[in-house]
Amino acid sequence: MRDLLSILGWSQPGFVSYDYWPILPWMFVFMFGTWAGQYIRDGKFPNRFYEMKVPFFPIVGRNALLIYVLHQPVLYGAVTGIAYLTNGG
Repeated sequence: MRDLLSILGWSQPGFVSYDYWPILPWMFVFMFGTWAGQYIRDGKFPNRFYEMKVPFFPIVGRNALLIYVLHQPVLYGAVTGIAYLTNGG
C-alpha cells in the first residue's frame, strides 16, 4: 500500500525509479497550461507575446524525430565512455 503513495509524490525510503513524475507537483503545471491556453487562444495576452519568434524552435520541431533517434546513441556512448574512464579502463 505504501508504494501506491509514490504516484502522488510521497516516495518511501529505498524507492528508485528512472521514469518517475509524481502527480501532485506536476498536476498544477498542466492545470495552469490548460487555464492559460484559453487566454492565449482568445488573444488576451500582450501583442508582443504573439509576435515573438524564436527561430530555434521551428527547426527543432521539424526535426524532432531525427533529434530523438540520434541523441540516444550519442548519450549512450558518452555515458559508456565516462564510465570506462572513471573505472580505470
